[in-house]
Amino acid sequence: MRWLQTLVLTTCSLQALQVRVDYTYDSRGFFDNPDARAAVEAAAARWSRVISTSLLPVNAQDDNDDARFSLLHPGTGERIQVSTAAGPGTDALVTDVEQGEADIYIGGLQVPEDEWILYVGARPLEDTGRGGPMAGGLNFGEVFEDPNSLLNRGFNSGVDSLSVLGGTVTFDENENWHFDLTSLPQPGEIDFYTIALHEIGHGFGIAARGVDEWTDLVVNNRFMGPQTIATYQQETGNSLPGLLVAGGGDFHWRDDTYDSRIFPFGDPILLGTVGRGNFQDLIMEPGLSITQGIPRFELTNVDLASLRDIGWSTITSDAAAGEKITIELTRSSDGGLVLSFPSEPGATYRLQTSESIGNWVNVSPLLQSEGETTDWADGEAGFDDPVGSAQFLRQKFFRVIKQ
Repeated sequence: MRWLQTLVLTTCSLQALQVRVDYTYDSRGFFDNPDARAAVEAAAARWSRVISTSLLPVNAQDDNDDARFSLLHPGTGERIQVSTAAGPGTDALVTDVEQGEADIYIGGLQVPEDEWILYVGARPLEDTGRGGPMAGGLNFGEVFEDPNSLLNRGFNSGVDSLSVLGGTVTFDENENWHFDLTSLPQPGEIDFYTIALHEIGHGFGIAARGVDEWTDLVVNNRFMGPQTIATYQQETGNSLPGLLVAGGGDFHWRDDTYDSRIFPFGDPILLGTVGRGNFQDLIMEPGLSITQGIPRFELTNVDLASLRDIGWSTITSDAAAGEKITIELTRSSDGGLVLSFPSEPGATYRLQTSESIGNWVNVSPLLQSEGETTDWADGEAGFDDPVGSAQFLRQKFFRVIKQ
């Protein structure tokens, strides 16, 4: 085991949105593989770094609304209803209006401000992956219409509007996946990071069926989003009325029709890509040209312009680095690892961990300052660290960011 002896505390603020990967429905154990976890966390973190939209917190209780959300179970492929009631006996949709029981009862749901949930899993598929947003499911009308509900979170409202509670992605468990971001896929391997970026994009509503924000902008098989059109014209110099989609109910970009440059902000992973300033397929095409010598793809300017067209905001530059302070890792009396850093009384800090510098994931919840110095023990009770305890890893990196 190799330990970092010093760390850097960066005082710049994080971008607004944080994608939290949730493995609750990974019922076939695909993400028991730590390499698979690291790769999907890296793709989720890339989306986190580029979206600046703020979302209201969720504090759904077992009350008169008993709100539900619907998702495609990644492990089974079944569409399930999840209720915030404790059970059928307290579910107002069952007791008051005699609707069917939900598939799962969770007795309330709390999601922090600016956190977006990504449920992931795998099963045998004909495609490499499938992604999409959660849906509203069966609910009282006010849950759909209230802009502050768990489905809308200050983003929108309406029965067929995009739910911004989160999304789901299912991967084909039988593919010959390449998970490592520090090396290139070999012939016959598929880059997991590329596919994860694409499928998570569906979760945010890009090319998503049944989402008004996207489908309302498609006219005669052309996506008419003004920011998308303007970005494509600015990059290529080509004037066009809209970007063609696949058609026939498929809202992906038409395959092998448009190219764009990699979105430069938010620390793209460039190994194996065309590189900065060069054109690649749009990440939301149905079939990326992996066989043409480009093993890895990234988010593009045009793809993110389409995200803005459906209501999200994205960063326009990389945040300036703040003051850097050297901090230390020490051993506790029981042999565990303790992170200590100078802090400001009353401040809040985001702790991030990684197995390979550059693929940072969030530890939840946020750290509250303990005064002039704040300590955190690796594996401390009450915290969720997706990377896992350092005692089981070859190496582990930490960083702390002031909010």
